[in-house]
Amino acid sequence: MSLCVPCIRVFRGRPLTPGTYYDHHPSWASFVAAADKRCDICWRRFDALDTRQQTCLRKFAEMLGDNGSGMAASAAGVAIGASGYLKIEFTYNLAVEAMNQRAKGLIDFQMQRELDAVSDFLLTRCQKLHFLPSDVGKDLVKPVIGVNTGSPTTWDLVGSWLVECSSSHRLCAERRGDASFNPTRLLDVLIGGRQSDTFKIVDGGDVPPESSYLTLSHRWGAASMPRLTVDNMASYRAGAAICKLPKTFQEAIFIAWRLGVRYIWIDSLCIIQEGDDGEDWMREAPKMAEIYSNCLLNISADWGAKDQGLFFSREIGFSEKFEMEFCLSQNTDQKKKRKRTPENNTIKTGYTFIPAHSLEQVDDSPLAGRGWVFQERILSPSIVHFGRREVLWECCQKLASESLPFGLQNISLGDMARLSQSATLKRLDPNGDPHLRKLLVQAFRGATLTDATVRDTPYLLWWFLISKYCRCALTFSSDRLVAVSGVARYFKNIVKDQYVLGMWRKYLAVEMAWQVKSATGGNLPGSKIYPGPSFSWTSIEGAIEPMNPIYDASLLPYVEVDPVTVEENTLLREDLFGPLTEPCVRIRVKGDLKSAKLVRSSRGQWLVVREASDKGSRAWLDFVPSEEDEFSRKTFFYMLWYTHDFGNGHCFMLFDKVDDDTAEFRRMGIFRPAGFGAREIAEWFLREQPDKHLLPGYDASTGHHTIYII
Repeated sequence: MSLCVPCIRVFRGRPLTPGTYYDHHPSWASFVAAADKRCDICWRRFDALDTRQQTCLRKFAEMLGDNGSGMAASAAGVAIGASGYLKIEFTYNLAVEAMNQRAKGLIDFQMQRELDAVSDFLLTRCQKLHFLPSDVGKDLVKPVIGVNTGSPTTWDLVGSWLVECSSSHRLCAERRGDASFNPTRLLDVLIGGRQSDTFKIVDGGDVPPESSYLTLSHRWGAASMPRLTVDNMASYRAGAAICKLPKTFQEAIFIAWRLGVRYIWIDSLCIIQEGDDGEDWMREAPKMAEIYSNCLLNISADWGAKDQGLFFSREIGFSEKFEMEFCLSQNTDQKKKRKRTPENNTIKTGYTFIPAHSLEQVDDSPLAGRGWVFQERILSPSIVHFGRREVLWECCQKLASESLPFGLQNISLGDMARLSQSATLKRLDPNGDPHLRKLLVQAFRGATLTDATVRDTPYLLWWFLISKYCRCALTFSSDRLVAVSGVARYFKNIVKDQYVLGMWRKYLAVEMAWQVKSATGGNLPGSKIYPGPSFSWTSIEGAIEPMNPIYDASLLPYVEVDPVTVEENTLLREDLFGPLTEPCVRIRVKGDLKSAKLVRSSRGQWLVVREASDKGSRAWLDFVPSEEDEFSRKTFFYMLWYTHDFGNGHCFMLFDKVDDDTAEFRRMGIFRPAGFGAREIAEWFLREQPDKHLLPGYDASTGHHTIYII
């Protein structure tokens, strides 16, 4: 074992008290130098960065040298989890230092942005190193690494994972569901049962029932990506050369051969992409849940572009087993027997490093940022991931890698959930252990643990899913609804609730209070598909913050909402998964409607104000207005949407009137009075409006308004 001087000073120079932080590297140059000299702790953190991030950090460290203050506030400490699980945590101030250096004129704006991205990665990913007590970890960390990800060593391991999953995993079998299902089209890569240099497209109906097939998740990349069209359908049915396909496709076919699977489904070659006005895509898009959930195995090209392929050579040093002894203060409250030294009354414990960054190779990959791939990962019962340096396995009951071939199942569920929250989503079992649900609830941002939150864990997970999904990129923003429809259909089977365009009927009023993080131009670009009504977050381009319906038990809606059909104005009975081609639903809202104006503040923010009052609240608009002068002259409307106990909070929804006679409105955004004087401002917005009977939708019998959001 090799440690740098700062690591020796922290981890060898004193007993460590959990929850206490200790000074670590004095500069970024010191940290990079320690990583280059293979300090067992520092190089593992540095090595988790991708090549671009490493280059950026090296340049910054070289610029500042040992005199820089890039890590002057850096500290390291330990925390203890269940079953003796230990993590080293680090704090950094890279983003602050980058801002300081830009203020001095030493770096430009672009480099500051790159350093901010590296800082975010360090804080969210490289901040923690994970260890297990050696009596547990020694049997868990037994790397099986070949010199190439296409080597027999690797594929013997993948084969063993697949056999275990297929033969003994109940949750994986339940996820697959219908063994007789076949997609509309498949690629036959073992024509006549033999390997050859050609493949052909076949109809799923002609494939024998219960035949297995693989799927491929990949980045589409340039226009040269092979695509199925009306014009080339006949030639693909007759047979096409495998060597003409991108390298990733070729190697996916090799995997099918290696596993003895005859069929594979690749979206660009199994759905017509051109020549039929999108009709085939409209039919196939709703089938994604079935296609991925019934595959034998999903192949995920997490880091490779189409021409890079799946197989690559690598150094195997990253997988070397790393064990370390920590001297912990005896107040760690550990129940297991440890070696206590009388001279300092501390406990010495041997630990084995758990390369949890293996999971981060998936979570931080270029592929993980694609919207369609997001649901492919969740729906597939089992996935073989091609990470930056190794092959990983993910299924409903096992997380493993070449570094951790036996998986993470020996780590407590709560700690595993914190290691990789997205991976725990596969473990959601509607008929499973309630204790697991409690652990999941606690893992996902510490939601209040009540009987209701445990029972409604799927709703909480849906909120978490959408929070992540809305940060993913889509080639066509109008695909936002349909690209998550497969996951929605899966959750439908769990919650037994009505699905309404990205939200659930039970918590519809609260879920409608989503917030745009960064407003853009308003209309979604580039597709004939109707993006959806204004009340749904699926109609918005850009990142949004969905509303967590059960995070705060004190949250109380102040409106009654019902989805109704556009034509008959009757209650909507069916689910709406998409895709949509025209408006078919609107939300009927009963509440107290009031009028307001929008004005620009001195800081350039839009404020909601009543009449000529100087009491205003910042508006979180769904889009940036194109004509600001006209925008400022208009009259807008709002309703109190919900309240909650925390900070006497109030949330109001803002509307633009579409039609007086039909009382139809479009959602404009939300506003929440906050900060100093928030309660007084909220009370101002809650005051009765003298002419409320003149506003659209007024019902004299109730004194409230009924409006429709389209």
